[in-house]
Amino acid sequence: MHRAKTAEWILSLVTSPERASAIVGDLVEDGGGRGSLGFWLYIFRTTVSIVWGDIAHDRKFMIGLAVRSFFFELWLTFLTFLAFLIPFGLYAAFTKHGGNVPGVPEWVTVSVCLIVGFQVGKWLARRAPGRELAACCAVWLVTSTLGVTFSIAYAIHSGRASGAVLGTSFSPQDIAMFAGAIWYRRSLLKSGAIHA
Repeated sequence: MHRAKTAEWILSLVTSPERASAIVGDLVEDGGGRGSLGFWLYIFRTTVSIVWGDIAHDRKFMIGLAVRSFFFELWLTFLTFLAFLIPFGLYAAFTKHGGNVPGVPEWVTVSVCLIVGFQVGKWLARRAPGRELAACCAVWLVTSTLGVTFSIAYAIHSGRASGAVLGTSFSPQDIAMFAGAIWYRRSLLKSGAIHA
């Protein structure tokens, strides 16, 4: 029963709670001979199918949202770094550093990436209600595609085409983006704003 509740929770991130419950109920009812691996593979395939359907249904909107999120992320990164760097500048001005700003600690850079990623996720979720994770996936797909394309172009241009790495991964900022969208969706579910 615990895995059914977990599966419902996962599916409720991409569809209504009622539909998630119905999908899991049908799976539990029909899946008597299905093992644990088969159960979770079905949940994974269903989740991916719903997300992909949301992206494919309105590709132009999702690509446009990904482009807009890029500019929002740049603006937010600038403001967040500024908020962190002003205290460092004041510290340098009034201490023995003689006005030289000390190097930015790594924890500041990591904090900015996580804060910005989380806020971008919330921003995306507000603009794609009911398709929050699809919007995040669209952003990740667009930025990954562009990143790989620029990497290959640079490698070819610099004459090191054999060193080009084809692949994508989730950065901590991407994970924070998905967490922000999930947090926003869960808050809508708790408030009862998502029904059908």
